[in-house]
Amino acid sequence: MTDSGRASLAQTLRGVDPEQRRERLSNLQLVDVVSSPAGASNDTDEDQATEMDMASFPKGGSIVVSNRVAGVSDYLYEGDINLTEEQLAVLESRLSNGTTRQKRQASKVYPIWANKKVFYYFDASLGEPMRALVRKTLAYLTARTCLTFVENATATNRVRVFRGDGCYSYVGMIGGVQDLSLADGCNTPAGCGAVLTAAATWKSKKVVLGDATNPNLRDTYALCNDWIKAPAGKKVQVQVTVMKGVLCLNGCWTQGIEFKTLAAKAITNPRSCCAGQLKQVITSNLNPTPVINYNLYLQSEITYLYRYI
Repeated sequence: MTDSGRASLAQTLRGVDPEQRRERLSNLQLVDVVSSPAGASNDTDEDQATEMDMASFPKGGSIVVSNRVAGVSDYLYEGDINLTEEQLAVLESRLSNGTTRQKRQASKVYPIWANKKVFYYFDASLGEPMRALVRKTLAYLTARTCLTFVENATATNRVRVFRGDGCYSYVGMIGGVQDLSLADGCNTPAGCGAVLTAAATWKSKKVVLGDATNPNLRDTYALCNDWIKAPAGKKVQVQVTVMKGVLCLNGCWTQGIEFKTLAAKAITNPRSCCAGQLKQVITSNLNPTPVINYNLYLQSEITYLYRYI
């Protein structure tokens, strides 16, 4: 880890000893493995995927890999989440008691942003191209969620967006100034899409995104946002059947598909980018069900099926 990266991490941890935090997270992972049901595995296809040669891949690997290269991943929950002491203590208690949890749902121990309004500002370290991407992404989220993002450098509770070593942030609103680190490779999304009407039998949708002639990572994602509607009282089911030109990487960050099926819309849903995820039928808790196809690198083709039950 660089000196600047260590200093940024220490500031972000708000007085918590970094080495103590790393040890507690390491112990947390050990407990998680031990408490898994017999025959279960915490490994996924993306965990087992061969990591590409980072020297030949533009701007490095996935967020988790980038954080590992930067030397900060061991200090973060699941490689990119900065927990408060209270959130970490709750996780430790739940796992030591054998309580099951949903991956990436770190804890509900955090205040909600007042009036659903999130204040943020840019640190001087962040360049204008990344600032423009952040503004564009937050405008996209504001138009499609119940949250409003407001640029305000003096609000009591606000997010400081800065160029650190790695990509990480807190969960929810923790009070005061909280950090969100965006290094190279932490780029965020930019659309096509349709409203799809499900039937009792499977229907198919093929999405081709990207630019096969451009060998570099683009500044923004190509997105295709579909909404699958079913009759009242019915549930939407989906499954991916074909993935071409899709890299199987941690976090599925270059290309992939995300079905928004969880009742809590703000939680990140599992993303698909690996062969082992093909033909897995998922039943959604949402009607309509949002479907997000995305591409940041070369060209990808994804076909998925949908129906209602």
